[in-house]
Amino acid sequence: MQQDTIQAPPCASSGCYANAVYSSDRCWEHTADKAALLGGIEAVVTKGDSLSCVSLVKVDLSGRKLAGAVLTGANLAAAKLSGADLSGAALAGADLRAADLSGTNLQRANLSGANLEGAMMAQANLSDANLDCCNLRRANLHKAVAKKASFKRAEMSYSCCVEADFSQADLAGACLDAACLVGAVLVEAMLDDAILGGSVMTGANLERASLNRANLIGTCLRGANVCGAQFKRARMGRIDLADADARDAVMARAILREANLAWANLAGADLSGSVLERAKLRGADLTGASISGANTSGADMDGVTR
Repeated sequence: MQQDTIQAPPCASSGCYANAVYSSDRCWEHTADKAALLGGIEAVVTKGDSLSCVSLVKVDLSGRKLAGAVLTGANLAAAKLSGADLSGAALAGADLRAADLSGTNLQRANLSGANLEGAMMAQANLSDANLDCCNLRRANLHKAVAKKASFKRAEMSYSCCVEADFSQADLAGACLDAACLVGAVLVEAMLDDAILGGSVMTGANLERASLNRANLIGTCLRGANVCGAQFKRARMGRIDLADADARDAVMARAILREANLAWANLAGADLSGSVLERAKLRGADLTGASISGANTSGADMDGVTR
């Protein structure tokens, strides 16, 4: 949950309608001695003092050493934090809309409830970070590393997560509809109850991931690795799993109506009790797979290997 930021006074510069930033009577653009302001911020962080709820709108903190900073509820909208060290920082409820966090070290940082809509987070290190319930709508996480990070119930619609690493991350209940996860790594990730409808996950690695009860309607997983992944009771209508490696995947009681499973490797998969009405299974490998109790009415089973 986003915290209330202290209302900053207006900039003292004539004709400027922006608010003043921390320790200045002017906005960032009109602050004369920017070096002194930045040095003061680093000094506060070094002493372990709090910067909670302060205004740092558009402030350029690129490359600064801010490990462990207490910025709970701070306003960092459009701030430049690329390459900064914010490991272990407290950023819960902070406003980071359109902020530049590319290459930023956010390892073990607490960003729960923060607003990161439209933020640039390409190649950021988010390993072990807490991003529960945060807003990452339209954020750019291209090649970000988020191993073992927590994104429970996060809003990530339309986000760009191309080649991002979410290995063992917890995305339970997260909303990733229409997100781009091409080539993303989600090995052993937790995605139970997640919403991934319409997302593009071509070539993604979801080996041993858990997607039980997830919404995957219209999702593209063409050529993806979902070996050993759990899809129990998942909604997978019109999903594209063509050419996917789905060996030993568990799709028991999943709804796969009109799904594209053509040429997929489903050897050893559990499709028992699933709905495969009008699904395309042409050329699929079902060696050792269980389809007991499955509804295959109208399914294309031509060339299936069993």
